[in-house]
Amino acid sequence: SSGINAEYGGKFEGYDQMNTGLAMAVRDIILGCDDPAPHQAIDGSLLGAALLRSLCYINASSKTVPSGHTQHSRIMVVKGSPDARGQYMTIMNAIFAAQKNKIGI
Repeated sequence: SSGINAEYGGKFEGYDQMNTGLAMAVRDIILGCDDPAPHQAIDGSLLGAALLRSLCYINASSKTVPSGHTQHSRIMVVKGSPDARGQYMTIMNAIFAAQKNKIGI
């Protein structure tokens, strides 16, 4: 069996289960936020900072990979805020750095 099932819309069953689990976890995080006021005070998006922090973490963790092994890193972005023009350069620099290091976003 290839894992593709019509019940899952032609997708691999494992991917569908992962997507469902991830969507439920994100929903739980959002619903668990009791007081949105601190988050509303942030002017603009923190996407650029989050991307750069992810790249730093990936870089640090790559140094612990045993020789002869490779680390395949990816960054998943879940964004729920409007775009911030002031973050454009930061986001693009993070994307270019990820691309140079073969990290998929």
